Amino acid sequence: MVRKPTYEELQQRVKQLENEAVGPKRGKETLNRQEQEKGIILESLVEHVVYQDLDHTVLWANRAACASAGKTREALIGRRCYEIWAERHSPCEDCPVKRSVAAGSPQAMEKTTPDERSWYVQGCPVRDENGDIVGVVELTLDITERKKGEEALKEKEAQLEAKADNLEELNTALRVLLKRRDDDKEELEAKVLSNVKDLILPYIERLKKTPLNDRQKSCVDILESNLRDIVSPFSLRLSSKYVGLTPTEIRVANLIKDDKTTKEIAELMNLSKKTVETHRDHMRRKIGIKHKKMNLRTYLSTLR
Repeated sequence: MVRKPTYEELQQRVKQLENEAVGPKRGKETLNRQEQEKGIILESLVEHVVYQDLDHTVLWANRAACASAGKTREALIGRRCYEIWAERHSPCEDCPVKRSVAAGSPQAMEKTTPDERSWYVQGCPVRDENGDIVGVVELTLDITERKKGEEALKEKEAQLEAKADNLEELNTALRVLLKRRDDDKEELEAKVLSNVKDLILPYIERLKKTPLNDRQKSCVDILESNLRDIVSPFSLRLSSKYVGLTPTEIRVANLIKDDKTTKEIAELMNLSKKTVETHRDHMRRKIGIKHKKMNLRTYLSTLR
C-alpha cells in the first residue's frame, strides 16, 4: 500500500518545482544584465572599439568608433574597416589587426592620418572555446595631443642642449681670457721686477757706497727693503700660506730672510729690540716651528 504524502511534504515539493521553474529564468536575467553592463562599459570608452571577423568585416562597433566615422552602428556593420576609415580597397600596410591574427597575440602600431592626427592602433585576437581565432578586436586611440607634447618636449630639450653648448663655449672663452689675464699679469710682474733690479737697485747700491749719515743710511736701507718687498713674491706666498701673520710681522720676516739681525731690524723699522723679539716669537708660533730646533731665517728662505 502506497503511503500518502503529508501536507508538509507536498508544500516542500511545490517550492522545489517553483525553484526549478524560476532558476533558468533568473539565470537568463542575470546573463542579460551582465551583457547590458558590458555594453555600457564598451560604449563609455573613449577608445574606438571595433569587433571584426578575419576578413576585416565589422561585426560591432562602440559609440566612439561610430562617431569617428560619422555613421550609425547599423551602417558600419557588414562593411570592411579599411573601406570605412582609410577609404581603401585593401587592408592597410602593416595592419596590426592582420599581424595579430598571424602572430596569435596582440599587435600595435602608431600611425598618422592625412589630417595630421596621430593614432595608436592595436589588434587583439579573439578565440573560441577550442582556442581557434575567430575574430579580432581593434582598439584605436587618438594620441595627437600626446605626440604634440612629446614633440614640444623634444624641441625644448634641443633648445636646452643648444644653450648648454653656448654656455660651454662661453666658459671656454672665459677660461682663455682668464689665462691671458694671468699671462699678462706675470709678464707685467716680470717687467716690474726686471726694471727694479736693473734700473733702481744698482743706483741704491751706488748710493749706499757714498758718504751717508746714520739717518740717511737707515732711509736707504728701508727704501731697498721695501722695493724688494714689492718685487719679491715672497711676501705674497708668506701672507697667503700663513694668513695669521700681521703686516708688521711680514715685514720683519722679509728682513730676517735678508739676513738682518734683530738690532738692524729694530733700527730699520724704528722699533725696540724687545718688540722685534716678540714678533719673531709670534711668527715661530704661527708658522708652527716654536719649540723646534729650526732656524727661523732658514725656514723663511725655503719659501722663495
